[in-house]
Amino acid sequence: MNPRSFFRFEHSRWRIAAAVLALLAGATGILLHRAISSRDDQHYANGYAPPQSCNRCHARIAETYKQTGMGRSFHRVSPQTETADFKTRNTITHEPSGKRYEMVQQDGALYLRRSVLNQDSAQEIESYVQSMDYAIGSGNHARTYLHRTTDGKLIELPVSWYTELGGYWAMSPGYDQATQMDVHRAIGKDCMFCHNGYPSSDPGSGSLSDGATFAEQLPEGIDCQRCHGPGAAHVKAASAWFPNKEKVRATIVNPAHLPRERQMDVCRQCHLETTSLPLPNSVRRYDRAAYSFKPGEPLQDFEIAFDHAPGSALKDRFEVAHQAYRLQKSKCYLKSDMTCITCHNPHRPQRGEAGAAQYRAVCQGCHQAEHPRLAATTVTRDSDCLGCHMWKRRTEDAVHVVMTDHFIQRFKPKDDLLAPIQETIPAYQGEVVAYDPRLLSEMPEGNLYYAVAQVAAGSNLKQGISLLQRALEEQKPQHAGFYFALAAAQARAGNDAEAINWYEQAIKQPDHTSAMLREQAAALARLHQLPQALQVAGKAVAAAPNDAVAYTTLGNIQLQLGNVQQAQQALERALSLDPEMADAQNLMGLTFTRLSKPDDAARNFRRALQIDPGLTEARINLAVLLADQGDMEKAEAAMQSLLRTNPESADLHHRYALVLASNKQWVKAMEQMQQAIHIDPRSAALYADLGDISVAAGKIDAAVSQYRQAIALDSGQLKAHLELASILMAQNKPAAAEEEYRSAAAASPQNGEVHLALADLALRRGSTVEARQQLELALKSDDPSARQTAYRLLSGQR
Repeated sequence: MNPRSFFRFEHSRWRIAAAVLALLAGATGILLHRAISSRDDQHYANGYAPPQSCNRCHARIAETYKQTGMGRSFHRVSPQTETADFKTRNTITHEPSGKRYEMVQQDGALYLRRSVLNQDSAQEIESYVQSMDYAIGSGNHARTYLHRTTDGKLIELPVSWYTELGGYWAMSPGYDQATQMDVHRAIGKDCMFCHNGYPSSDPGSGSLSDGATFAEQLPEGIDCQRCHGPGAAHVKAASAWFPNKEKVRATIVNPAHLPRERQMDVCRQCHLETTSLPLPNSVRRYDRAAYSFKPGEPLQDFEIAFDHAPGSALKDRFEVAHQAYRLQKSKCYLKSDMTCITCHNPHRPQRGEAGAAQYRAVCQGCHQAEHPRLAATTVTRDSDCLGCHMWKRRTEDAVHVVMTDHFIQRFKPKDDLLAPIQETIPAYQGEVVAYDPRLLSEMPEGNLYYAVAQVAAGSNLKQGISLLQRALEEQKPQHAGFYFALAAAQARAGNDAEAINWYEQAIKQPDHTSAMLREQAAALARLHQLPQALQVAGKAVAAAPNDAVAYTTLGNIQLQLGNVQQAQQALERALSLDPEMADAQNLMGLTFTRLSKPDDAARNFRRALQIDPGLTEARINLAVLLADQGDMEKAEAAMQSLLRTNPESADLHHRYALVLASNKQWVKAMEQMQQAIHIDPRSAALYADLGDISVAAGKIDAAVSQYRQAIALDSGQLKAHLELASILMAQNKPAAAEEEYRSAAAASPQNGEVHLALADLALRRGSTVEARQQLELALKSDDPSARQTAYRLLSGQR
């Protein structure tokens, strides 16, 4: 069958209808066009027409198209729109993460209620409710729900409705994990790109961080223009008083008339996802906005596709969006001119016997001519070519979904392709290769995008950093995204000092974004360069005054600087923009702790945990607060709940030890610290803190040994040197103590406490010259108290 036959049929029907209309209407045709023109005068500034504009001339196609999966891909939900069960079979318990979800209808709206199961009882704790505002998916296979936040983010909810076996609720794809993202995954525009039509307006569409905020009004389903291109000019031409037929046709794209590769690109924009695993499967070019692809242009001008390296076991995965990816492996595709519309009519659903007959006819169009004897003996009216050569399989990224494998094969595998499978998210470490190396080699910036692909998800981080840095130094591109990718990669690798330099390079480019300032501020803060971090964070909020994350970063930095009032102001602004930001709630709790308002602090910590039960920092902060208030039973319960989910975390054992130590439970504190050291025996900081606990418990000899072990692991361990020196001074060993103080001074030349101690030792030896030198060094300290003491001593005011 000719690939364009469906479109010829549709267009011939349109011509017949038009001819009849002309005969019946006569001169009233002019009035008809005038009426259409008045209704369609409004159109989007970006060249797209309101989606309903197409219905007036193409009513029959519009009617059948809205029954297709694409036509029903996205909508705002209400109890009337949903077939999912919100009344009886509407609760699931997810054992791996210890969470329970209930989907309910209340007061004419739909909600998801999440609660955490108490490990020590059947009681539910930390209940949290979110509205279900939109649905992604036609419902042919599944439907996933989204919650809209006050600042315009769309949060993917962790439970989806699946149609298999009559319909049931189960975890959304990627969420059947102990550490699943719960109600915190804000989807990006790359996700919405393939699940909905282009919006009439797009906040931040030109930015490189356009993954969070969506327009107030969203389309409901993929519309005609996604395959036919911007339609405003077409509608205007068709609505003219005397429409020019050639102009009408010239102002719209008909995919059936495109060359094969461009026709395939129309479908491949969403059906060539090489993998949904973190790889990345594609990189959008940095000069393209999120919704800028137009049918008829080469897809590689919009984004570059990448894949796992040859030989990887992951290349044989079968996933939901693998239609074009798998089809292009087939001999039928490689040895013919077939395209997607050889078999599919995108204007109407093809299901049941009518669909099977259509697909059978397409297959016979080639195979009856090539293999007449084979066809005569095997192909009958009831033959199902797809059942033998394009079988249904359970997808590995959405394990509750069964779809047709578009890899046309001669023999069916012996495995049970419909058997239930457990969701896994395998990690990949290795080269990320171009899906079409030829296309990448033809791009002037091909080596840059190749290097970006290596680092974007950390698949080939070390080599990718080297490649990207060399390419940037040689080519010096003008797009901030390249520099930002390297900065983010360096931060991922733990090289914040390098990251800061590359963030700076990104910010120098004309297309830089506030997110780059925000990330640079965070990196500076991690390096304790707080004054510089504060300056950059201030620029970030000035550039993006509605960015709750930027204000949270600013509040965090102000808090670390001890500017409690300023921290409170920044965090109040963050929470006014997004009250569901758990990090901001946690930091506000710390702020109230500094302000000696424990009740307010506890309320914020608990609110943070209600929003995100997995926020470790908030649970630890609450435990510390409870311990300070003498409620060790609840404090220990909070820490133990964390350790149950992550018993091999040295950090959690360490923090639990500090909570116990704060309540003078020395023996239990030392046990937890020893457990932390057992997990991470190379940590100097752990030995230093164990030394502190031993000192508090009166075990001085043990403390000396532990401090020396810390110094052996890290000669720059400042605290270990200082505490060991203090013990030696108490033991009347000034020479040994001085040796430790000098080591501390070498490790931290700006530490005023060290120089004051060395000045005191010099005076004890009668060396006033050296004492003065040390006091002058203390004057240069970052510590105001040390500077004040040094100034007083130098002035002779003892």
